[in-house]
Amino acid sequence: TYWKALGLVVATDDRWPTAEHLHDDLKLSCGYVRQSLNFETGALAQVVDSIAFDKMTQDEFQKYMNIAMEKLASVIGYDPLAFLEDAA
Repeated sequence: TYWKALGLVVATDDRWPTAEHLHDDLKLSCGYVRQSLNFETGALAQVVDSIAFDKMTQDEFQKYMNIAMEKLASVIGYDPLAFLEDAA
C-alpha cells in the first residue's frame, strides 16, 4: 500500500523523480533521521533512517505510515491513499 501510494504520486507529480526519492523526503520530514559523523572532516550530517520491517514493529510502521500520508496529503493537496477507496 505504501509503495503503491508513493508510485502513484510520483507518476502524477514531477517534484520527485522516483518513489525512493519521495520515500527519503517523507522519512526526513517525519523525523526518521539520525546523525552521521564524517571522520575526515568532523562534520555531522543528518541521514534518513530505515523503516524496514525488520527494523520496527508493525505498530511503529503504522505510526510512521499515518504521519507520512498526512504530511504527503498536505503537500500534494489530495489523499495519497484515495486509490484504496476506488478499489473498494
